[in-house]
Amino acid sequence: RMSRFDVAAEVQGVPDLRRKLDDILGPVDGAVEEAAQVAADEMRRAAKPHSGDRGSIADSVRVEMTSAGTPLHANGTAVHAAVQVPNPAAESVDQGRPAGKPPSIETIGIWARAHGVLRKPFSLFSLIRSRGTKGLHFIEKGRQAADREFPRILDRAAGDIQREWKR
Repeated sequence: RMSRFDVAAEVQGVPDLRRKLDDILGPVDGAVEEAAQVAADEMRRAAKPHSGDRGSIADSVRVEMTSAGTPLHANGTAVHAAVQVPNPAAESVDQGRPAGKPPSIETIGIWARAHGVLRKPFSLFSLIRSRGTKGLHFIEKGRQAADREFPRILDRAAGDIQREWKR
């Protein structure tokens, strides 16, 4: 027969501690969302390169908090924001078009009318087919803006967390 005894401890204040830990996620969620918004704002600016541009791609830039405060694994929590550009033309405007890969004449005609371009769509088609187009690289510019600002944003969130923890 085995001899045994139990060792137990009563931990008090666990509900308060859990609430305090949950409060930490607020500044982290806010920091991630703010950094994503910095990226989105820069993308909107860079996707509308001149005053004659109608801004349909810039207007389509969205920030979505996709996993704010959801458990990642037993040891942590993931906070994630997605910066999205659901406009179908976004990729070619961002990356440009290589020579030999023009959009359809119909698409060029729609774009030209919307932008007040008086040239015939076929002449624009021919130019794009022979030269391609230069990309605006607005997505990378947004990523760089977020990378530049994120350390400052996280420092502020860390200060908020420290103040909350000391309360």
